[in-house]
Amino acid sequence: MTKTEFVLSVLQTRGSISKLEGQHYDIGDVGREVRRLRDAGYKIETTTREDVRGVKYTRYKLTEKGTQPRASAKAFEL
Repeated sequence: MTKTEFVLSVLQTRGSISKLEGQHYDIGDVGREVRRLRDAGYKIETTTREDVRGVKYTRYKLTEKGTQPRASAKAFEL
């Protein structure tokens, strides 16, 4: 399973992923994998949040309407 496929799997099963969670899974640059999924036609929201200590972080969420890629989208490389 590629990193991109893994991020998609997490988004589909858990609904969202943060950059910190991506580091836990040894994904590296979650943003890069999200860009690849967007290029393949997936609709993914990006939100910036703040934790209890005031540290900002990014969270990515697969939108309900974006669970399937566009028919004309170029598939990401496996």
